[in-house]
Amino acid sequence: MPTRDELHSLVNTLPEAALTSVHVMLERFQVWPPQPLRGQIDMRDQSFFGGRSISFDPIAKRKRGSQHFSAYEGDTYVCVEKIYFNQHEFVLKSRLEPVEQGKKIACTQQIEGPNDQKYEHNINLDLPE
Repeated sequence: MPTRDELHSLVNTLPEAALTSVHVMLERFQVWPPQPLRGQIDMRDQSFFGGRSISFDPIAKRKRGSQHFSAYEGDTYVCVEKIYFNQHEFVLKSRLEPVEQGKKIACTQQIEGPNDQKYEHNINLDLPE
């Protein structure tokens, strides 16, 4: 069994991009046993989330409701929300990424609906200096 010192050593060698994810996980373990997660990370959708897609619990499909997952990939924020409305599934995907040396944010949003309908739009927003 690892000691607290060994765990501290591991944390001290983590890359900066991993700190947010590890922080969330460690906070989750402050209560034991931890509550089960509703969604799982799946590595299939390389086209939108740089190698990440989300696999949600199929039991959650119902007439109305939603499931949400968000995370950071380095400096990029990604979010996926599945919405169940009137027995139809809609998937909203968002990505916020700094561009032009952090002077702008590239925003990509995509919605997928029934019958393989998809709509995507992109915009770059200027940030104040």
